[in-house]
Amino acid sequence: MIEMEVVLGDMADILHQVEVAMTTLNNYYLKILMLTGPTPDIYRTYKFDEQLPEVFMGLQTYSKLFYKISDELEAIIGSKGENSVILDNTAFLLSRMNSDYQIAKNFSTFKDYIGSLGTWIMNTKNQPLLLDYIEFTPAGSKLPQANANFWQAFAHEFSSFIMSFFADYNSLGAKDNGTGKDLPTVETWIFSGRDQTQIVRSMINDDFMSAYNIKIDLKLVAGGTLLPATLSGTGPDIALSQGSGDIINYAIRSAVMGINPAAYEPEEGKTYTDAELDTMAKNREIFSDYDQIVAERYDPSALIPLTLYGKSYGLPETQSFSMLFYRMDILAKIGIEVPETWDDVYAIIPALQNNNLQFGMPNSLAGTLLFMYQKNEPLYKPAVNDNPLTYGM
Repeated sequence: MIEMEVVLGDMADILHQVEVAMTTLNNYYLKILMLTGPTPDIYRTYKFDEQLPEVFMGLQTYSKLFYKISDELEAIIGSKGENSVILDNTAFLLSRMNSDYQIAKNFSTFKDYIGSLGTWIMNTKNQPLLLDYIEFTPAGSKLPQANANFWQAFAHEFSSFIMSFFADYNSLGAKDNGTGKDLPTVETWIFSGRDQTQIVRSMINDDFMSAYNIKIDLKLVAGGTLLPATLSGTGPDIALSQGSGDIINYAIRSAVMGINPAAYEPEEGKTYTDAELDTMAKNREIFSDYDQIVAERYDPSALIPLTLYGKSYGLPETQSFSMLFYRMDILAKIGIEVPETWDDVYAIIPALQNNNLQFGMPNSLAGTLLFMYQKNEPLYKPAVNDNPLTYGM
């Protein structure tokens, strides 16, 4: 058995130096932030050399360190390149931050470079290992040719050119089910990128087909083609990567089918033929497991934009929600306990502002919905007059 393990080797010391330096620079950033605020006045004299002497001198010290690390990286790799650009840029920026004016002027860029260093560290640690193939040969034997000769390369390119006239670039290849039987086919259009489409195709081949014995004809289609295709009667069975607003627009025009049993309940006061009632009963049976699947996979709030009058017309591919992040080191430095309630947050805002810090909070409808959802308050009421918030909706 052959095992291959990726190790950092000579890069380990460089990564360690950059990590330590990044931590120190982040502390410098916080100290400057508490003195100047997030947007320093470039025409104000902050006297950094007196107020923050360790920061003022440290910036120049770490400028020299980053130049040294860049030279060590060049010695390992053999040349300058994209791997050393962020190190050289950071070193140059730090060397320029040698006065009140330059520190205030470059403060925002300083923050961005600290973030770029973190990204550089993560990417450097996760370098991929790419191999075409491994071949074992006896000692002293002639190794096979690694690269194609002129005629081999010409034959490959020529055959690729000829096949380009017959390939369907919109349809992604599906795996044969292996049973020799024809499976029911569902035509599915996707409007995202090719990378995402390949992932969906792999999930279909690896899991969905074997579990349900349904063939998915997945096609990557340009945006804007669904509406004319639907109007001409040539649209797909399923459309992916659609916005919730588009789904409801199609629904109110009876261009899509409901996917829950409630969508096929007879409406009060409306007359149906026996055939229509039979079809509705069959559809209720087909979608009878809708409530169970939705309860297992989705938060109820994710289905609200896809539901109209109790009838659901789509399933969410993604769900966006607000998250709260806080810096424990900053709170500890200024002597604040981690707040547990919104009242606690409101109480610590003066202390944050005294240190030129801020608490970020959505101030649009998203912020209002956050509190309404916590209180289990619906945005829409059955009757408009029940809630003043819905007057204009």
